[in-house]
Amino acid sequence: MWTVALYDLRLSDQQFWRLTLRQYNALVKRLNEDTEAKKYNHATLLAAIHNQAATEKKDLIRPEDFLGKQHKPTPQELDKKMYNAFYLIKKMQDA
Repeated sequence: MWTVALYDLRLSDQQFWRLTLRQYNALVKRLNEDTEAKKYNHATLLAAIHNQAATEKKDLIRPEDFLGKQHKPTPQELDKKMYNAFYLIKKMQDA
């Protein structure tokens, strides 16, 4: 969590430790949405390039064909992971 905050979210150490779990979750959710949008944009470009060279309609592909099938965790799974991570950090700070 700390590395995501510092590296991906570009927060300072102090900013990270002042975040609540809800704030951190919101920032990571936004980061993930942005990452997914970028992946989709790249896949769209690849599909467009491929489809320009396609000779038949059956050869056309969609951006989703480049992304593959990925398991997306449910909000409940994410909340549980985040709670456990913050719990462990709190225990380490109190030790």
